[in-house]
Amino acid sequence: METAALERCVQDALEMAALQGLCHEGQVEAAVGALRAARPDLSAETALALVLRLARPNRNRP
Repeated sequence: METAALERCVQDALEMAALQGLCHEGQVEAAVGALRAARPDLSAETALALVLRLARPNRNRP
């Protein structure tokens, strides 16, 4: 799965979790689970780092 597809997977999972009313931590947890389901070869730490990067508000800022 290419990077853009992984990012879309994470964004979709974050959005669905938000629509379900989950808190930020719940959204991150749901996105990590979705990402690891799509890419089981990723470690939990790598998946979490990617999700946190994408979930950060104003992620275009340093």
